[in-house]
Amino acid sequence: MAETNDLVPHSHEAPSPLQRPAGALQARLLISAALLVFAATNIASWQSPTLLTIMALRVVMAASTGLIVVTALGLAVRLAPAERRARAVSTVVMGITASLVLAVPTGRTIAEHWDGTTILPLNAALAILVAGIVWMALPRTASHAPVPLRRQLSLLANAGTILGLTVTFLWLDGYAVLNTYLAPYLLSVVELDGEAVSLTLLLFGIASIVGIQLGGFLTDRVGPHRTLTTTKALHVLVQRTL
Repeated sequence: MAETNDLVPHSHEAPSPLQRPAGALQARLLISAALLVFAATNIASWQSPTLLTIMALRVVMAASTGLIVVTALGLAVRLAPAERRARAVSTVVMGITASLVLAVPTGRTIAEHWDGTTILPLNAALAILVAGIVWMALPRTASHAPVPLRRQLSLLANAGTILGLTVTFLWLDGYAVLNTYLAPYLLSVVELDGEAVSLTLLLFGIASIVGIQLGGFLTDRVGPHRTLTTTKALHVLVQRTL
């Protein structure tokens, strides 16, 4: 988490390509519009007759989700005072993680008791609800001019940025691999039932939320480098124990 906190100020200065065409728009409009696009693609996927169409819609879903995350992180950096910036970022990421914590066991329960496609209209309804909340709750923010792509790419010439991106990539890659094989491992090797697997995944997610908040707090207090060194060493130790 600390590496994410360290990189977010740069991402705010140089928005992603998804943000460039809409650089002059307010953050709340971007997030609300992206949520409505996400809702529309979920409804379209629910009614889609072919796998190819669903895959194409998934790309649009991912793009809208990416826009929401990047805009929310940038907004957190803009609104928070410097001494609380890492905690503001960790709060946004905690919300993302909390959604996964709730979604994984909820999705498994829905799939076990109802048609799995029921998740799609539920996603759409929640996205529309959140879009309304975002529009009413988020403050108006001053628009900014899009940052040229050349300036964005110039960040890649910074060794610290490259190192942070590499650590983040490896961390997320390992996390994704663990999530991919954790449920089959619990079912096949540990021989837990479906409800026990859902509970284990829930506890795993809660631990992630606690770690994210702790990472933001430590980054604000002792800095990203000490936080990264300590937490990564602890991570390696735990992995070796397993």
